Amino acid sequence: MRIKPEVVPSFDKLRTVRGSRTASGGIGPAEFPNSWNSRVVLSPIRKWQSILFQGLSKFASSLLFMSNCERHEAHVLWAIIALAATFTLYGCGKNSDDHQSIASIKQVRVAGIILRWVPGDREANISRTEELIRQAASKGARIICTPESFLDGYSVRNPALSREAFRALAEEIPSGQYFSRLQRLSDECDVYLIVGLTERAGDTIYNSAALIGPDGVLRGKHRKNFLWYTETDWYAAGEGFPAFATEFGRIGMMICSERREPRAIAQLVENGARIVFCLAGGGYGAESDAMVSQRSSEGHVPLVFVHPVEFLVTGRDGRVLTRSLLGNELDALPGDGLEGEIRYYDLEVILDTDADD
Repeated sequence: MRIKPEVVPSFDKLRTVRGSRTASGGIGPAEFPNSWNSRVVLSPIRKWQSILFQGLSKFASSLLFMSNCERHEAHVLWAIIALAATFTLYGCGKNSDDHQSIASIKQVRVAGIILRWVPGDREANISRTEELIRQAASKGARIICTPESFLDGYSVRNPALSREAFRALAEEIPSGQYFSRLQRLSDECDVYLIVGLTERAGDTIYNSAALIGPDGVLRGKHRKNFLWYTETDWYAAGEGFPAFATEFGRIGMMICSERREPRAIAQLVENGARIVFCLAGGGYGAESDAMVSQRSSEGHVPLVFVHPVEFLVTGRDGRVLTRSLLGNELDALPGDGLEGEIRYYDLEVILDTDADD
């Protein structure tokens, strides 16, 4: 699949997929391992090629005009040389550009764990998840994602839950007992895991998403910035939308209602995200799908939406690539046949030069 930057939406402050973060925090030209790379890298070179092309063309035209006026054979010779140099320069740049556009694309199999919650039962939730993660890894998935707050079953919805009980369900990252199990599982399966957790950090509780590398090491976490109105009494708001380096480009995360916010995707793209995962547990269906598509289109970045009853992947243009809707019951009880399912998609992503940093 070739990248065609001319169809990429233009942003004043965000150059989206066509750039990577610079030391100053802005967006600069993406850099890839080879000196000649895709059009993403060569945009400044292409600019000078265009200038030289126009200049040499004008020079050749002038010489031809002079040759017609003065009938001087040397002018004709110089005009032929100038034209040949112009088309050679333009053609070489174009061919190198096209060749490396293909090389800058990599395919990765992503998997969504479509897991209905068992509210308040962390052991039941993680046991079911571990089985599904192993299964997804055996089918070639390299990045596996759970829904929002899968471990405690998004227990904040329980109006009878006490503060003490809610705090007891929260997990420390990375030192918590269940998080350590997930780290060992990621190492065992050699996959990236993206997991939604209620996080405890000292006296503060966050609605968080964590990225674990295939070596079992925490790569980073995101704390939900834009809390839903029912969450504000339970969770503290996080800050920022970081993106974390992987061999498949930088991965960004958002949580549920944050898909409503253009600011979320803008910050993720500014921070270099090449894939965005949205871990959700609230709204789903047509209205939610439209929001996910809109965010993808705005940031020109693929977005993977994982929910207890839905799996959705949108492309860089916002187009829906795959969608699975599995009922409308968010909660499950052990043994009722609703333990969970897996959905896959082979996603093409643009590599990030910082992937192995």
